[in-house]
Amino acid sequence: MKINIFSEQLSENLLQQCAEIWVACFTGPPRFENWTIESAADELQKYLAQKGDFILAMPDDRTVAAFAVGLPVADHYGGADLIAAGAHPQSYYFVALGTRPEFRRQGLGAALHKRREEEGVKRGYSVMTVRVRSDNDDNLRLLERAGFTESGRYQASIGESIAERLIMTKFVKAGVTDS
Repeated sequence: MKINIFSEQLSENLLQQCAEIWVACFTGPPRFENWTIESAADELQKYLAQKGDFILAMPDDRTVAAFAVGLPVADHYGGADLIAAGAHPQSYYFVALGTRPEFRRQGLGAALHKRREEEGVKRGYSVMTVRVRSDNDDNLRLLERAGFTESGRYQASIGESIAERLIMTKFVKAGVTDS
């Protein structure tokens, strides 16, 4: 499995696959968020426009098994709200991570978190921030194992989904990641 980084350009095919994974991960039980392939692709396009890092786990040159997106929290269109909820204002923000169901439980989430953290450090950040639903036990375990701790909490709604969100933070030494 190769991990590829895309920062400004992502082919329509790869973006479409990321949107499909997004919908598979964030709609239906227990999330119940209202995403379509089109709305997810639009959301992902926003991150491309903000020069976000798209980190893709790919078993071959055409297939996306999992994806992650990271960018400076100040560059995120909702950055002010995230900072108000407890995100460090000078942090590299882990926007999203999703894995196709058939590729889950293979360590891809941990590998993408680590690579995303490395990209944040390359950009000069020593603070990493992520927002996660408080009921996302798998991701919480992954983040805690990687050294993230809770730094904020708030209620948010997306579509018909109202959930408690946690802001998790990790401080790293410049040039050193240990997740």
